[in-house]
Amino acid sequence: MPKHLVVRLTNAVTSMDICVVHLRRPIGDGGVEKQRDQCRALLRWAMRHLSGDPKANLVILGDFNEGHPVGSEDQALAVLFQAKPPMLDVFTAHSGKVSTHTEGEAYDRILVSSAIAKGLNRLRLERVLIQEHRHGKGEERRLYTGHFPVIATLRCQ
Repeated sequence: MPKHLVVRLTNAVTSMDICVVHLRRPIGDGGVEKQRDQCRALLRWAMRHLSGDPKANLVILGDFNEGHPVGSEDQALAVLFQAKPPMLDVFTAHSGKVSTHTEGEAYDRILVSSAIAKGLNRLRLERVLIQEHRHGKGEERRLYTGHFPVIATLRCQ
């Protein structure tokens, strides 16, 4: 069952549409295809916005349960980079392996529209930070999350 939350934030100069997701894990019968179907649904959501306004400020973020590394063509979320204009993974600019989880994977992602990446519509991605912690291993996992907070700073121009 999808767990998406869609929010529109506005201020005096611009607006931004955000979709917060928690995609299914790609396990079990048809699990990989079901996860890919969720990513295709997110692509349709993005395309509805971008077809009406190619400079729309869009963000899709959350737990994609993506086990493939950032930049891999095998990622289920790679379909989102096919939007016109494309959504962009904020981690693609990072060098080396990106880890957003105590297991060393990049399950959690932030995707932004091209407009935000380039600052075309009064809002620009300024920086991204992953706050690693030591919680989430062994018995501590019951009390803490294994996910690291991912923080993106956007600046109004």
